Parts: sequence; C-alpha cells; structure tokens
Amino acid sequence: MLDDATMPTAMKLLNDTHWLVRSLARRLLADQHGGKFAKVLEASAQADPDAWAGRFARAILERQRMIATGASEGPPDQAGGS
Repeated sequence: MLDDATMPTAMKLLNDTHWLVRSLARRLLADQHGGKFAKVLEASAQADPDAWAGRFARAILERQRMIATGASEGPPDQAGGS
C-alpha cells in the first residue's frame, strides 16, 4: 500500500498525458481507498478524453461493486484430477 510520501505522486499521475498512466494510477488508488474512490472513478469514466481509459475506470468500478457484494472476480479454480 502507498505511504503518505508516495500518495501525492500517485494523485499527480491521475492527470498524466498518457492514458495508461492515468488508468494504472486509478487502479492503484482504487485499491488503496476502496469505495471512497468511486466518485473519482465515475468522473474519470465520463470525462477522460481516451475511450480506453474511460472503459478501464468503469471496469474498476464494476470490480469494486462485485467485491462489495461478495461476488467472485472470476470463476473458481477447479481442483480436479482423476
């Protein structure tokens, strides 16, 4: 997790000129702040000039909602064998 010294740098990256840097900063901060970061993600999803970055923000929001409701992030691993 981010400490107090690195948080301002991560926040600054939300305004980077490259869509991937902005998107990864959103993911990092969403993981750090959980649902408290949802409003930033919602605004980013609507306002980011890059369509992929907007989709990525919406995907992060959906992931947060799934986690909050206890839904799985994917299919469970299959233990198996014969």
